[in-house]
Amino acid sequence: MFGGRRVRVARPGDVRVVAPSLCREEVNGFVLPEFPAPEIVTDFLLNNGFDAIAYANEWHDLRALDVSSATLHFVRHGWREGRRPIFAHGVAEILRLLRSEWNEPWMQHVGRLAVGTAVWNAQRDCYREDMVLDLVALLAGDPHHIPGLMIGDSHVAFLTHVAPMMAAGILPAPILCNGASARGLGNPDSSANYGGLILQRLDELGSMLLHRPVLFKFGQVDIEFVFDMKRIRHGQKAYDPAAARAFIEQTVQRYAAFLDICRSRCRARIMVVSAFPPTLGDAVVQSGYVNAHIAFMNGEADPAAFRRDLASLDYPDLLERTALARYFNALLGESCKRLAMPFIEEFDALLGPDGTAHPSIANPEDHHIQLDCPLSRNRSLAVGRQIRCLAEL
Repeated sequence: MFGGRRVRVARPGDVRVVAPSLCREEVNGFVLPEFPAPEIVTDFLLNNGFDAIAYANEWHDLRALDVSSATLHFVRHGWREGRRPIFAHGVAEILRLLRSEWNEPWMQHVGRLAVGTAVWNAQRDCYREDMVLDLVALLAGDPHHIPGLMIGDSHVAFLTHVAPMMAAGILPAPILCNGASARGLGNPDSSANYGGLILQRLDELGSMLLHRPVLFKFGQVDIEFVFDMKRIRHGQKAYDPAAARAFIEQTVQRYAAFLDICRSRCRARIMVVSAFPPTLGDAVVQSGYVNAHIAFMNGEADPAAFRRDLASLDYPDLLERTALARYFNALLGESCKRLAMPFIEEFDALLGPDGTAHPSIANPEDHHIQLDCPLSRNRSLAVGRQIRCLAEL
C-alpha cells in the first residue's frame, strides 16, 4: 500500500473476477454478504456520491472506463474483489452512515471498503499539512471499533490492513514513515526527520489519543538494510556476527529512548510491535538487493553503484538473518518491559517448518511479508484482537 513499499492489497493484477451469480464467497479471508440486484446497488452508489472516475483511475486496468462502465464494474465485480470505492463523503461521514443508515450487511461491506480508501489515502504523504485532519477523522472512531494510531515504516501495512483489523474491532489510523530506521527516530539531524514529525503529530492529536492504542512498528529497515550500509561506508566486506549484534543492541537502545520521549508527550496506550522474519532469499541478498527509497533516505544517491557495493559484501544466510531479527525482538521486548509498554511479538507465528519465514508469506524478491495470503490475514486479525484486548485493560 507506498513509496518503497509495494502494498499487496487488491492490486489490479492480483484480483479475481467472480461471476455475479456466486455469493457467500470469501475475500480477504472474510465471508461476503449477499448483494441485492445490480440496479439497487447502482442506485445506492449514485445516491451516496460514488466517484466512478476516481474509482476507475485508481486501477490501471479500469482507466479506460467511463462513468457508467466504472459504476457497473464496481457493482458486478469490484466489491467482490476488494477494490476500494471512492465516495464524495469524507471518512467521518462514512463512519456516521455505517452507524446509522448503511445498516444492511451489503452496505456495511461497501462502507468498510470505503473506510479502506480513507486509510489508504491517509498514508499517501505523512508530511501533508492536512494529514492530521485525516487522522482526526479516523480517530473519531465509531461504537464498534477502537481507533488505533499505527506508526511505522512500510511494514506497518500489516497493521493497517483494513479488513482483518476492522474484523478485530480496530480502526487503523496510519502514520507511514516510509524507509525510516528505528535508530534514526531520535536523531535531530536526520534528513527525513521522521522522529520530529511523529512528535509533532502526537502533539497535534493531543487529547484524542487519551487511553487509545498507539502502535510503533520499526526496526526492519535497520536489521535488513542500515547495518549493511554502515559496512559499506566503513569498508567492512566480511560479515561479523558480533558487529551485527552490537549494531542491534545500539539500535534498540536508541529506539527505546525515542519511545520513552513519545510516552512523555502523550497519554496514549503506547504498544510496540516486533520485527518480522526476513523474507529476502539468499541469492537476492547476495546479488545486491536495493530498495531505492531506503537508499535515498540514507544518502545513497546512485542506486546502481550502491547495488554493486552491496553485491561485494559477504552476507549471512537466511537462518542467521532470521536469528538476528529474533535477537532484535528479544532486546526490544526487554526494553518495552522496562518502559512498561506492551510488546506484541509477531514472529514465531510467521515461521515455516524450516525456521524461516513461511513460504506463503515470503516473496524471496521482496523484503515485505505478503499481505494477500490466508496466513497474513489471519495473523493481522489475531494481532488486531490482541491490540483490542490490551486497549480495553
